[in-house]
Amino acid sequence: MDSILERQRQIHEELERSELSAVNLNLLKLSTNRHLLGREHKLYELVERIRKQSKVLKDLYDDSTGLRRKEIEKKSEGGGLNEFYNQLAHINNYHRKNPGQVVEPIELEFEKFSKAPESKEERDARLKLIKKKKAGEKLYDSSAHTFGHSKLEKDILARKAEVARLSSEAGKKGYSNDEILEDIEPEYFLSKVDEANLDNMFSGEELMGRYLDLVSLHEEFINIKHVEPISYLKYLSSFSKFEELSLKSKKSPEYSKYLKRLNDYLESFIFRTSPMTDLAKIRSDYNNSDNVNLEENLIVQVLIILNIEYVGDKHFEKQTTFNGHLNGKKHKNAEKLLNELNSKVDPSELNKEAASSRFVLNVQLESQIISYCNFLSEKIQDTCANVERKQVLTHEERNGRKAFDLHFQEARHSNNMKRLGIPNTRQFHDIYRIEDAVALWEKIKSQKTTNTNSLDTFEEFEDSEGNVFNRKTYEDLKRQGLL
Repeated sequence: MDSILERQRQIHEELERSELSAVNLNLLKLSTNRHLLGREHKLYELVERIRKQSKVLKDLYDDSTGLRRKEIEKKSEGGGLNEFYNQLAHINNYHRKNPGQVVEPIELEFEKFSKAPESKEERDARLKLIKKKKAGEKLYDSSAHTFGHSKLEKDILARKAEVARLSSEAGKKGYSNDEILEDIEPEYFLSKVDEANLDNMFSGEELMGRYLDLVSLHEEFINIKHVEPISYLKYLSSFSKFEELSLKSKKSPEYSKYLKRLNDYLESFIFRTSPMTDLAKIRSDYNNSDNVNLEENLIVQVLIILNIEYVGDKHFEKQTTFNGHLNGKKHKNAEKLLNELNSKVDPSELNKEAASSRFVLNVQLESQIISYCNFLSEKIQDTCANVERKQVLTHEERNGRKAFDLHFQEARHSNNMKRLGIPNTRQFHDIYRIEDAVALWEKIKSQKTTNTNSLDTFEEFEDSEGNVFNRKTYEDLKRQGLL
């Protein structure tokens, strides 16, 4: 049986090394967005590790099973020698059953957190060294003539020997410089697996967390009943302005699903770009800010929605029908919820039936989304600017006529046209301004409508007496039996 005291000592060491690693990682000088983002996720992993192990350590100290107390009593018997020899025999027996097993010291696991990624200058110097080795040049190493090398000097000499070996093998096999670099690239706080996970964490539109990707949510939004279709660019600048939406659209089940998806995406994006951020603090800071009263906003909006749904939007032809509606379950539930909201200010004090109302949940989600958008305001502005850059392209920006023509065949142009709700046909070739493309599409649609309406008067039909009629008149007279 493993020693509980030894387990406690190991956890204490792990906690101290985790804290030191977090400090060292935070002190590294990083320049790229990729490395800064990777550091945030590694810090989050260390903090979660500290939190988890601290809980385990607390449980061991609480000693609910009494095993720790018994172990301490055993160690005090006979001056502690009996328990010492028992544990020594246990260790010898373990290594007898598992010969040659190598135990990796715990400090090696945390050593990487103090290593920064290779800089451009260091990479160039390493590449130059490899090229010289590959060319067969003999380098003079003055450190080889010194005595009593320090650990750092020995590490340098070992690294140079590794470079020479790999360069020699690569030259024989015909490897490229990039393949050589991949074999001997120095390790740092992100492993190859971490880098792959970081790449898979974001979509192409998000570009490693620089921009938001709301394309699918925009499509879901414009398909909600009673919502006017808008372009993706306009949606980005107004998707948090819920006061502009009609009450009819807010009462649809699709709107509730849309709010839930939008809220989940924003929470996911905040975690992926800033994992150390506390979502609850974002919400509380917004609710406690000036001119923001979540409770009052909740009550007012729900009262408006319920009053309009159960009073303003109902039209009855007979008094008996109206009286039946007043005695109905739906109306009574609405009155009950209205009374709850009028009598209690704190939404947390509402009964379960009122709190679970779709209207209350929608207003709460809207408030959360607004707080997240307030936190992500700069990201949203950058996303709008990026989408506008991609959509608005002038002749000069395409670097010549050939490149300009190729743009209209690219998938990016086709996707942007789809977001505008415009078919990517030959008619829109050479149209590079959004307003021009929208105007042309409106003109084409109006012409289609006119042509459809004129088909009935365009064709001519003749009866048995030689009288000529247009198609509509001919079919009307034939149905009436007058021909």
